[in-house]
Amino acid sequence: MITKRQLLEHYKTQVAIADLFKISKQAVSRWGLDDPIPETQELRLRYEIAPNLFGIHSESHLEKRGAAA
Repeated sequence: MITKRQLLEHYKTQVAIADLFKISKQAVSRWGLDDPIPETQELRLRYEIAPNLFGIHSESHLEKRGAAA
């Protein structure tokens, strides 16, 4: 699970996060600070955008879901 707070630690502003995902800053502003970011954005971040920061070596909320099932 990656939260908006974690993204802000690395990317500093909501505008930078919006640019990173090529979505509107309004969409990012609707994300809760400590809530998981949307799954689509998390997967893109982990596997395409920044695997070195949030990649497959870190625990994802998808893995948590599998463990809970």
